Amino acid sequence: MMRERLSVQKAISFTESMTEQIQAEADRLGVSFSEIVRECVASDLPRLKDRFRKRFSKRKNP
Repeated sequence: MMRERLSVQKAISFTESMTEQIQAEADRLGVSFSEIVRECVASDLPRLKDRFRKRFSKRKNP
């Protein structure tokens, strides 16, 4: 399977603590900082979307 081409760049800000944690994990695994961030987004975005969906549906249906 061919890896999807990375064609979009976005600039985001992190706290110093978050940066240190992400970089430490990247160093431990031997991958880039960006790869860690991409993996976190890919794995947690569906759960985040579901959590927001549930939160907003509770507000609409008391």
